[in-house]
Amino acid sequence: MIPLKRKTIYFMNDNDESMDGKEFDSFLEHEELSEEAEQVILLTRNEALFIDDSLSMLIEREPHDERMGTVRPMAHTAGLPAPVDLLEKIGKAILFTTDPENKGEPAEVAMSETDLYMLREITHSYIRIGEEAVGFNLKRKIYTLLYSTEYERDKTAKRLLSTVDIPTVPLEDEAPSTSTKMHKETDI
Repeated sequence: MIPLKRKTIYFMNDNDESMDGKEFDSFLEHEELSEEAEQVILLTRNEALFIDDSLSMLIEREPHDERMGTVRPMAHTAGLPAPVDLLEKIGKAILFTTDPENKGEPAEVAMSETDLYMLREITHSYIRIGEEAVGFNLKRKIYTLLYSTEYERDKTAKRLLSTVDIPTVPLEDEAPSTSTKMHKETDI
């Protein structure tokens, strides 16, 4: 079993020939451009532990095998297969939030849009750990990062439109209609 990372850089081209420097530089430029922007989510200890319990490492079954698998059997858990880099982020958040030196402070975790959608899939709003509404809090944080800009824009537009006095009765056109105009030209 081989843990699957999101990015694998091969130094060979499709013909199993070494890539020259120019080809490889072009490949790297494309990879850098295709990376998703990351946003920071603050995770409490319970949130990080819940996420970690709900994810399973995504692995390749055999090298060059197109089928993917997980370390834990997915039929017995409601978890989600996740790449190693997401597991690393959550693991570091657990270490941070459980470190006594950090005095219970939440961990700042950089998440891509894909990471956020993956977390959305495992987060149920009814999940509580102790007194903490972990599921609800995670849903709010995830959706805030994904949609707050559009939500605030739409809310502002709606508020502005509600202050505009738009007449409900259609206004009559002040210019004469074309049929009236034609009628006057034909009158002798």
